[in-house]
Amino acid sequence: MRLCSFWIAAVVSLLCQGASVLRAGEAEAPSAEQIEFFEKRIRPLLANHCYRCHSKQTKKLRGDLSLDSRMGLHKGGASRR
Repeated sequence: MRLCSFWIAAVVSLLCQGASVLRAGEAEAPSAEQIEFFEKRIRPLLANHCYRCHSKQTKKLRGDLSLDSRMGLHKGGASRR
């Protein structure tokens, strides 16, 4: 498994653990509990392991996957299309 795939799997796993806190496709603004979960458990993983290749700050976006915005997360990357 490539390192990038490992970290994506780790983030997805954490999101699944927090399924009662974070609901996919929720239309309302996130609750304080949801924001806290994301900031403490998800954002650090993304910042330390993913943003270097998957954010607006990179020169070449890898896999056409942007992880630094909600829209980018929902859109997915090249392999999702």
